[in-house]
Amino acid sequence: MKRVIGIDPGLSGGIGVLDLNVEGTLDARLHRVPVFEYKKGGRKRREYDLPRMRALLADLADRTRQMVVGIEAQNPHPDEGVVSAMRLGLGVGFWEGLLAGMEIPYQRVVPIVWKRHHGLLKQPKAQSQVLVGRLFPHYAATRRADEGACEALLIALYVAVHQGWMGATQRFEPPPQEGNQGVLNI
Repeated sequence: MKRVIGIDPGLSGGIGVLDLNVEGTLDARLHRVPVFEYKKGGRKRREYDLPRMRALLADLADRTRQMVVGIEAQNPHPDEGVVSAMRLGLGVGFWEGLLAGMEIPYQRVVPIVWKRHHGLLKQPKAQSQVLVGRLFPHYAATRRADEGACEALLIALYVAVHQGWMGATQRFEPPPQEGNQGVLNI
């Protein structure tokens, strides 16, 4: 049995767990990134909850299975604010530090690569949820707050395919006509 974990490291990100069982079946689970909320200056703030992040990884780290983690590599974007870029960088660093400290093997996965693999380049984040719902019907009705976890599960699928642990998966196919953006053909 093998386990692949995908991590979308943002505050609104998530963790996708993919278990590849001996009989060839796939089990998938979604988790949100553990955060805590507080108020400062009358505004609601969110921060990474490091103890809960570590506890989640400890729960997922099954030493009886062959396991690998794919964490989404992040780069700052020109239209992104300084605080947002710094928080995202902290998130990546927190996850990588926890993985290294717990001796869990991981690899960085560039967003353009895993999104191209799944046919999601230049698609809104919500399309990741649609594809996860098609691949794993019990997640078809996930909420918007689970978009990051759905992307993490797609990262895990990408890693599993490129580790040679499973064959190719279904891709997202955008609608053929330009003006019909509300219909998805999958």
